Order: sequence, then C-alpha cells, then structure tokens
Amino acid sequence: DHSMRIAAITLLLGMYSMAHAQNQYDAVWMMGANGRHLGSVEDRDLLYNSMFFDFSRDTIKFQDFRTSPVGRARLREMMISIASVDGELIYYGNGSYLQSAIDTQIMKGGDSLHADNYLIQDYPGAIGYNQLTLILPSTKKEGRFHHFFNDHSRPTEEGVHATKIYHFVIDMEANEGKGEVISRDSIYYGDVLLMGGLTAVRHGNDRDWWIMKKRKFVPEILLFHFSDEEERILDTVIYRDTILYIEGEEDRESEGQFTTGVFSPQGDQFAICDFMYGIRLFDFDRHTGQLSNSRAFDHVFDIYNFNLSQGCAFSSDGSKLYYTDQFHLFQFETDKMDLFDGLDTIAELSELNGVGMREMSLAPDCRIYMANGQFPSVNIIVHPNRDGKACELRPKMPIDYLSHNMCYYPNYRLGTE
Repeated sequence: DHSMRIAAITLLLGMYSMAHAQNQYDAVWMMGANGRHLGSVEDRDLLYNSMFFDFSRDTIKFQDFRTSPVGRARLREMMISIASVDGELIYYGNGSYLQSAIDTQIMKGGDSLHADNYLIQDYPGAIGYNQLTLILPSTKKEGRFHHFFNDHSRPTEEGVHATKIYHFVIDMEANEGKGEVISRDSIYYGDVLLMGGLTAVRHGNDRDWWIMKKRKFVPEILLFHFSDEEERILDTVIYRDTILYIEGEEDRESEGQFTTGVFSPQGDQFAICDFMYGIRLFDFDRHTGQLSNSRAFDHVFDIYNFNLSQGCAFSSDGSKLYYTDQFHLFQFETDKMDLFDGLDTIAELSELNGVGMREMSLAPDCRIYMANGQFPSVNIIVHPNRDGKACELRPKMPIDYLSHNMCYYPNYRLGTE
C-alpha cells in the first residue's frame, strides 16, 4: 500500500546533506501523471496520479489531481516545478500551462504559453519529451523566475523539431502570491533545433547563466549567455565539432530528434546523448562558454531492437558519468581520454526481469533517479560516486508513477555556496 511504499523510499533517501541545505529550488520534483496513453480522456482521468518527490523533508508525498479538472486534464508527462529557496513548492507546469502550487489553478498569464494552437489542442497534457522547459531563479528579486521553453513543430517529412526558445518572466509575489507571467519573448528564432536537451549552468561570474541547445542536422551546439541583471541574452557562442555529426541524420524522419544534455555539478563538464549517436562528453569553461576535449561513446543504432539512447547523469563529484539505453546501464570514468577505458556495464535488461532503464537525473540527495517506463516504480543508483557495481543500482522501487520522463534541474547551488 502507499504507506509501505513511502516508508521504503523514505529509508532510501537518508539524511539530506548540509551542502544542499541552501538554495533548494530543486527540492520538490513534480512528476507528471503515470504516462499511460489511454484512448479516451475519461479513461486517462481515472489513472491520473501526479506525485511529488520531496527531498527537502526526506520523504515522498503523493498528490492526486483527480479532484482538480485543471490539474487532471492538463498536467501529465513532461513536467517541471520550482520550489522556494527554503524548499517549499511554488509553481509547476509544462510546455502549455503553468499552475500555482497554492490553489492548483492556472497562473495569471500562464495559459496558452505556446503560440501554436496545434500544441495546445493535440497535446493538452503536454509533450512526453524531456528537457523542453527550464526554470532559472533571478537574483534581482526573491520569487522572480525565468521560465524557458522550446516549441514543438508540427510533424513534417523531417520529423518534429524546435525553432524557437521562449522566455517568460514569472513573479510569484504578484496576484496575491499566486504568481503571474509578467513578460514573454523569444531568446532564439532560427534554424531547427533538436527536441529536448534544454539545459543550463551558472556562468563563471556566479550571477549569469549559460543556456545550451543543440541544432538539428548541423554538428553545432548553441550556448546563450543569459544576463540575470539585464534579463536578456548578451552573447551566443557556437560550438562546432564533427563529433556531433550524425551520418544519415537528414534521411531519418523521426529518429535522432530527442536529446538529453547535462552539466556536471561542478559545471566543468558537459555530456549530451542522442537517440542516434550515443553519448558525447566535453570539458567546459564557465567563464568563456567554450567546450573542449570532446570524447565519444558511439551507440550502435538498431531501430529493430529499439536499443536507443535514453538518458545520462553525472555523479555528485563529477567523477562518473552514467548512460542508459533500453537494455544497458553504463558507467564511465570522466577523467579518461578514451571513454572505453573507463567503461563498466552496471546492469543489463535481462538481469532485471524486464525493468526498463530510461531517463535519469541526479537528485539533491546525491542519488540518481531513473524512470523505467514499464512499471509504477523508479530505479535508483544509491552511491553514484563509487566504482562499478558498488554504485548499487536498486531497480523497481515501488511508487505510483509510470513514465519514461524524469525531472531535470541545473545546479542552483553552484557558485553560491
């Protein structure tokens, strides 16, 4: 039952470290509903069961939105949430809507965020892709946030892609503390971008941010220098590397569209994995925005066996990089020039009785949480800093959540501790 499940996860979380006791903007993960795509809206509503991962209190809460038509109808799959500096949930949402945590109603100005009605009509519960949206807290005013979201194109012969990155400014002290979208614009409009992979790291000046996004059909990564003081993009760095080239990408319609990008907690490394080429690892300079020392682990693309890239995450000390496809969980030592030299296979699907290994994310408790997409449970890497199987993968920890998605956050504490 729920009490047993909560107890099991609570014991696993352990004590929240003092290093993460401040700037707890990522302390509450608002997970989308169970991800089951049933035929009718009525059928889906019966199974909607959004859930909190609350790391500020070393516990997990469950919140059922079946009593709220707004929450029930519009918040599933891809989710993002933000907490206060003290770890209290403030607001949450997806690519189409934002909702206040106070009354679970759509925030003032927080509806129809996407300019194309196609997205709102065809995807009322949001899109089931990771890293389409990103929240950055402002240092100018408490309760002020920058909310970024990349759009979703209509399907074409080239598949789906993004062409815009929207920027919304949220003031959570407005509208009697229920929040309001006070401005909206675009920080990018141009050539097609890959879906997902919208991520950020704090600038070397410890005030601004680098926002990163990969282009589609072009071996380039765009890095936007976002000024916290001026609330705009100051500069764009374009990193081009043949290691990002995907042979035959132009000829594949739907594959190779979705990307996961993560920075190490220290901000000095960046990893990106894609459905078609596997994973790439780089060193990163937070002052200049320059990527360097590129290394690759080529993934064997086999659409017939469906062993496609799913997700990646760094350990809390940055010494390990984890990467998964449908069938394997790999661990890499990040100090190796050749990723194969530090490669260890932590688990295979056949060893886990069919438990899936999907998107993953490093949590504030320094563990890595992984969606499995096949059972109402999550997989947890308990000690990610340890070598090999000593990292202790605990599969199929039971919770009422079923999806292939997982929350992603930048390290909000970097440069502030």
